[in-house]
Amino acid sequence: VCDAIAEEFPTASVIIVNTGGIRGGFQAAGPITRSRVDEILPFHNKIVLMWVTGAELRTTLERSVRSLPESSGALLQLRGIKAYVDVEGSPIMSGYDGKVLKPGERIKSVTVAGKPLDENGEYLVATINYLAGGGDGYAELAKVERQMDTGKSLNDILANYIEQHSPIYPKRRVTYEFTSPN
Repeated sequence: VCDAIAEEFPTASVIIVNTGGIRGGFQAAGPITRSRVDEILPFHNKIVLMWVTGAELRTTLERSVRSLPESSGALLQLRGIKAYVDVEGSPIMSGYDGKVLKPGERIKSVTVAGKPLDENGEYLVATINYLAGGGDGYAELAKVERQMDTGKSLNDILANYIEQHSPIYPKRRVTYEFTSPN
């Protein structure tokens, strides 16, 4: 899913999609129909481009890993970014309004396109309208002033990607690495 978005928006440095928005998984082999794409992506999200600071990106990553080692639909699927996580670190604490009450201490380091995250830098992020609106508790994304709804459907983007690249052989990428507290 992130590869399809990245191909459609090649200027985006980072792609983020919540795990809970991807359902059903792919079958082992055989044709992937449009109705199957719609089963995998049942929410028919649109793509939003956002210009976020490195600090906002770090907070977003802390929210992503707040429930680990428990699974969560809020865990982000990523492309263009790699985060090193210490699950023994303190998770981010937020109020009901999403305001950070205590910053998390799980993200130990982050690289974007192989370079260390610049907390003061700005990054173009492609995501879905659900997350851009603060869904799954990502309050900092809803506050980003520079965002643009592209009007492009994630379902259409994925269907076109599959059609252009068939047969596809999905690969698992490591975007989070877990560190030991030692």
